Amino acid sequence: MVFWIIHELYACGGLPGKNPLLMQIFADVSGRHIKVAASDQTVALGSAMFAAVAAGAFDADGLMFSITAVGAAIAPAAVGAFAATVTAPLAIAGASEPAAATRTGFVASAF
Repeated sequence: MVFWIIHELYACGGLPGKNPLLMQIFADVSGRHIKVAASDQTVALGSAMFAAVAAGAFDADGLMFSITAVGAAIAPAAVGAFAATVTAPLAIAGASEPAAATRTGFVASAF
């Protein structure tokens, strides 16, 4: 069985920029740093990028990496308070830490 360890999460959409308390709670519960996208319109921006690449106007790699601005970086503050809550169910599943319980190496989240 293969597990990938996730070191940080990325949040995009309108809610992460409008509700820093919710993002702090997510960081505290997950025990991971959360990077919030600089743009509130990430879905529209992604659609426009897809159209430009499909039309042949831009190279996908160059276009995607040119707009990866991070608006805020949120660090977990209360990891100890949630550690028992998060790790107890994972011990049953055989995972050693919260990040090892997921089977994906990339987390994209639209709130």
